[in-house]
Amino acid sequence: MDPSKSRVYALKCISKHETVKNKLEKHLINEKQVMEEMNSYSPFCVSFIRSFKDENFIYLLMEYINGL
Repeated sequence: MDPSKSRVYALKCISKHETVKNKLEKHLINEKQVMEEMNSYSPFCVSFIRSFKDENFIYLLMEYINGL
């Protein structure tokens, strides 16, 4: 692997248990939809790559922006 071409990503991990416990399912769905739509609207927003899930967590993969 060429280190100069490697990419770094940010991964947001959201507990399914906590989401259901706090009744935040609709908020999570809205967050994902907004992030997907923002990819086509502005190059100045963090790019959403994709989402994953397993039995305990929902994962949102995004580009990493290094804030100095």
